[in-house]
Amino acid sequence: MAENVTIGCSGVSIYVDHVKGQDSYGYARHIPMIPEARDLIAEFMDSRQTYLEEVGVHRDCLIPSIQSNNPLSYNSLNKLKSRVSDDLGIKFDLRKCRRTYGRYLVDSGVTLDIVQVAMGHNGPNTTFRNYAGIRTEMVPSLVFDKLSGGQSKNARV
Repeated sequence: MAENVTIGCSGVSIYVDHVKGQDSYGYARHIPMIPEARDLIAEFMDSRQTYLEEVGVHRDCLIPSIQSNNPLSYNSLNKLKSRVSDDLGIKFDLRKCRRTYGRYLVDSGVTLDIVQVAMGHNGPNTTFRNYAGIRTEMVPSLVFDKLSGGQSKNARV
């Protein structure tokens, strides 16, 4: 298994050491994955290990390059994402996946200072601007909750 992935009883953590802006503002960090992803990540790691053994390659990174020991470039990762998207028949955007993760943390009650660190933001402004705002689709539920004295079942920021 990749040394940068920890799968425990309570969840999965991925250590990311090659980050956007790593030579200026980015920093290496452990990123906790959402609990629902635990089994999927464990399955991916098993498949990954089998494949790497078949091609005779040992790499510690989560998504390794087969040709070199260097991390995948942004373009290579994007090509791989497109291939996976085509194979699965599911269109997805890596940036939206990241934003969904950040929003999931906020919606789950994780404090903004912790979300800031998990997302790798230098300051709280980026985290607040992108993840802490009230979503317009939630306004009716929030208003009804306040007007009914907190009785609404659907109220969540």
